[in-house]
Amino acid sequence: MRAILASLALAFPAAAQDTHTWGSPFYPSTIQLQPTTVQGAVAQVIFDNRTVHRDEEVTFPLTMGDLTVTVTALVGRELTPDRISVEPPVGYIADPPVIDVAEDEMGRIVIREYLGF
Repeated sequence: MRAILASLALAFPAAAQDTHTWGSPFYPSTIQLQPTTVQGAVAQVIFDNRTVHRDEEVTFPLTMGDLTVTVTALVGRELTPDRISVEPPVGYIADPPVIDVAEDEMGRIVIREYLGF
């Protein structure tokens, strides 16, 4: 049975994900790349920060359509705000590139096309 499951895992590549979740399945923190209605933006990264007692730094990609951004989350213990930074691909900017989000609050980073100076 293990051999069958292992071969299936190798046969089907992992699907790109637009959401990263951690903590309790009943009260998770989430970071999601999603469409936006913000004028001049192509997407937004929403951080729904719940009180999750974990101390870590984790980096992961989020993908929506053809757009993939790299997110780094600095998650602190207790009631300290957590920090996320977003690095978009060449040709895009994150506005702002870094946010601190208090426990049980939400924050947003908007992704825009880079139009030059």
